[in-house]
Amino acid sequence: MERNEIEGRIIDIVKKESGLKIKSTDRLSKDINIDSLSVLDVLMKIEDEFGISLNAEDIDCNISIAELVELVEKRTAIDKSQGRL
Repeated sequence: MERNEIEGRIIDIVKKESGLKIKSTDRLSKDINIDSLSVLDVLMKIEDEFGISLNAEDIDCNISIAELVELVEKRTAIDKSQGRL
């Protein structure tokens, strides 16, 4: 999956949660004002969207969209190499 496609899908998820226009440099809590409970909801939606598992305890509420994209890229690569995707 291309990075642009991953980014677009993540931006769509966050946009639906926040109702705001989202940029890849935006941080969930600081720039988009998503609270910690909503961050968990966004992470669950990302997991469902990409069929991956993320460790929410390791993710800071101020993670940026670009950092989420990198996380999803790494996770999908790991799952694919292990035959899970």
